[in-house]
Amino acid sequence: MHLFIVGQDTLPIHLRYSFVGVHKPNDCSWDNVTINPSSENSQASMYADICRVHTGDEILLYLERTTNDNLREGGRFLGIFEVVSDRLFYEPDGAYIPNTIDRNLIYRLQIRPKIIYPNGVTEWQAMDEMTDFDSVHDIPWSIIYRKMTGSRGCTPLLPHESDIIKKMLDLRNHGQILHEYPIYYDFNSQMLAHSNDYTEEYLESTTNFQDIRPRLLHLINHSTRKWESHLQAYLMQEIKRNIELTNNLFPQTQVTWLGNEIYAGAGMQRIDILVYSENTLNKFIHLIELKSVEANEDTAGQVNRYIKWLKAHIPGISVHQIIPTIIAPAINDTYNNSIRTFLKGHGINQYRNVIVDNNLNFEQTIHLV
Repeated sequence: MHLFIVGQDTLPIHLRYSFVGVHKPNDCSWDNVTINPSSENSQASMYADICRVHTGDEILLYLERTTNDNLREGGRFLGIFEVVSDRLFYEPDGAYIPNTIDRNLIYRLQIRPKIIYPNGVTEWQAMDEMTDFDSVHDIPWSIIYRKMTGSRGCTPLLPHESDIIKKMLDLRNHGQILHEYPIYYDFNSQMLAHSNDYTEEYLESTTNFQDIRPRLLHLINHSTRKWESHLQAYLMQEIKRNIELTNNLFPQTQVTWLGNEIYAGAGMQRIDILVYSENTLNKFIHLIELKSVEANEDTAGQVNRYIKWLKAHIPGISVHQIIPTIIAPAINDTYNNSIRTFLKGHGINQYRNVIVDNNLNFEQTIHLV
């Protein structure tokens, strides 16, 4: 499940034309980058976020606080929709449906209703009331951390957090959902309802896609800039779509959940990539850290903190094997020595090092502790 942010004025447009998107004021084509490095890195991060979303994934809408919120309960969570698009589509300037949305949504996805509850869960109910929580594991930390930053338009929800939100929606609606047909909806001040005012056709092309790989290769081979954000975007673009690469990174397992920039603490630290996978015998959580420079003992300390966070916040973590993974152009022996010491304390028996070369080839080695 992925959380997309919408506003009071834009929600009816998203519902009517069945799409979600992300906004960036200074966008560029990966074929012709004309913005400054800081803005480019920001766009690469946004691109990674929406590339993470695949066909069939669930979408939860977060409606920002409305003008008639007299009880001061904050925004509300609405849904559940599912993704129709095979991958995102890109429109320069994002001027979709002129004069209706004041933000340029340069990357967009088509969606359709899946399980629609008339009443949403308010921000107060989801994050402050706490009546639905029996333990720390019941708290949807990703939503709380996202609210603290307030700047991310597409946030991944961990599998157990998706279950929490679904349970909340079901409880607040006493199990009542809107029928599948008609499948078009509107929002009338506080709740979703059926609508006959719809547009069946998406008005713009949904096939315009731009590969970030050439831009990443340019940064690796012809610049001195760091390129972790572009590498993350490339991996989000390719994992589960590029079968050869996916099987190389996650051999003999099936990827069941994929996330990037996973909030892992009140200090706003983020795990670069987190992947759930499984085979017939085991379940795994791949904790992946990305570097555009040599990984060292400081990197090991960073990974150790993330492992502690996972063990404290993921329910049923003991049924998964955590596999720390570094993807970098080089890995120092100080990293190997330090990570082994940390992993022995956690009872983790393997870790993986992946060397990425100048042609974006990935060579993985499995190390036992």
